[in-house]
Amino acid sequence: MMGTSIGDISEPTRSSPPTLSTYKLFSEHRWASSSSLTSSSTHIPSTFHFIIMSARVYQQQPGATNGMVVAPGGGGNRNAKNMPVDADGRDWSHGLCGCFSACGTCICATCFPCVVYGKNKHRYEHLNSKGVPDPSPSCCSGSCMAHGLFSVCGLGFIFQMMNRGNIRNRYNVKGGGCGDCCASFWCAPCALVQESREIELEEQSFGAQRY
Repeated sequence: MMGTSIGDISEPTRSSPPTLSTYKLFSEHRWASSSSLTSSSTHIPSTFHFIIMSARVYQQQPGATNGMVVAPGGGGNRNAKNMPVDADGRDWSHGLCGCFSACGTCICATCFPCVVYGKNKHRYEHLNSKGVPDPSPSCCSGSCMAHGLFSVCGLGFIFQMMNRGNIRNRYNVKGGGCGDCCASFWCAPCALVQESREIELEEQSFGAQRY
C-alpha cells in the first residue's frame, strides 16, 4: 500500500475575513428586499381601502326626491303637485274628503257614478296606451253601462275597485287592494272624484284643461 507523506497533506483553505465592501453590499441587499416587501404588502390594503371608500360613496348617493315624474314610455307629469315619494310610493294629490273642491264632478259621481267611472276608465286607458290625453272623452261607453248594470245588484264597486288600483299604480300612489275595495264600497263618490282629479293633473301637464 502506497503511503502518504505528511508534506502532501495541505492545510484547508480558510476564507478571508469579510471586508467593509462586503458588509455594505449585504446591507444594501437587505434594505432593497425589505423595501420591496413593504411596498408589496401595503399595496393590498390600499386596494381594499379604495374599494371600501368607493362603496361608501355609492351608499351615500342621494335617493329619489320630490319632483316631476315623467315615465320613459310617454305621458305627462305623474306627480304634478310634487308630493313626497318614498319606497312605498306617495299619497294621493287630493284627499278622499277633498271631493267638494270639484263640485260638478262630485254631484255627477253621487247621482250617476257609472258615468264618472266610465270617463275615468276611458281617460286612464287613453293615457296609458297613447301617452296623451283623450281629446274627446265619451260620457257613455261600455264600461259605463257595465258599471250601471252591476250597480243594480250592488256589485258596481268591483269595477271601480279594479280601476282605482290601475290608477294608483300609474301614479305610484301608496295603498293596496283592501284600501281600494273599502274606498270603492263605502266612499264611492269621493273615490271617483279623487281618481278623476289625479288623472286631471296629468292631463293639465299637457296644457289640456279638463274640468
